[in-house]
Amino acid sequence: MRLERVGGNQIKITLTYEELADHGFSEEDVGKDPSKWNQLFINIINVASKEYEILLEDTVLIDIFSFHSQGMVLVITLIENDDFFDLVDDTREMEWEDALSASNSLFYIFEEIEDVIQFSIRIYPKFQGGQLLSYNEKYYLFLYIANESLLSNISSLASEYGDPATIGFPFVQEYGKIIISENAIQQLNHYFNG
Repeated sequence: MRLERVGGNQIKITLTYEELADHGFSEEDVGKDPSKWNQLFINIINVASKEYEILLEDTVLIDIFSFHSQGMVLVITLIENDDFFDLVDDTREMEWEDALSASNSLFYIFEEIEDVIQFSIRIYPKFQGGQLLSYNEKYYLFLYIANESLLSNISSLASEYGDPATIGFPFVQEYGKIIISENAIQQLNHYFNG
């Protein structure tokens, strides 16, 4: 488990499938036995609390920002007052069902548009969908891939050009700019691959 403080009140945690297996989970367990997942989240919160010497006794929000072929990325956010729940209309929480549907998706961040273009050239025509967005002068690519082996291959290639995003797709959709709303890979190839 890798921990990284990403803000004054946020901690990013990366768990590989091997680490999940050490906690008694398999890929088939996704979406099953919520009490088992609750215990894992409690353990993660305890580790983060000890590592960063912070007391997590207020409201804690756990977002699953990425659930891909390499494992899952969580962000723990400490909400310092319980007025948080008055702000639900302004907050985009990713529900567990969304996380499950995201298990067949990739959400990557790229430094340059050229990286996105080169990546799209490599995976086309095996994959043609996707949505391209920008936020804070970075590029984000969301891909939903139903085929597990294709998902694994594309994830490996995506890692050569970018990194798994540490912020959620709904957040970038809300606060970023949509560049290509559908079939991003196909359109990038149409315009940039001769």
